[in-house]
Amino acid sequence: MADADARIAADVRSRTAHVKTLVAQRKNEDAVRAALADPPLLARSDAVKDENAQSVLTALLACNKGEMQRVIDSLSTDQEDVLMKYLARFLGLAAQSAVVLDWYQKLASKAGAGCIMRAFTDRKLV
Repeated sequence: MADADARIAADVRSRTAHVKTLVAQRKNEDAVRAALADPPLLARSDAVKDENAQSVLTALLACNKGEMQRVIDSLSTDQEDVLMKYLARFLGLAAQSAVVLDWYQKLASKAGAGCIMRAFTDRKLV
């Protein structure tokens, strides 16, 4: 199991570096999709989950309002569910609440109540 945790941590570090590179290149839509890919749902370490969540938040904050809608329109149902889980996690961040609520509103409008229910009832946390 330690090998699996080490592999997950290495994957998260690699993904975080890739997301930062995409944001630096102003490829914000690609950065969001990359950040949402293969979330560490099975990671035992909260630090690994926190690092991945920070990567997702970095990508979300880099997007302007026009990019938000394009990103959301391009997501699969599974990616919408993962994004909703992260948005639920980020709702407690007072400093970024306006941006998180914008993402939440746009995603809920497209994905509907089913996405919200799946995010809040799934036992696998991001």
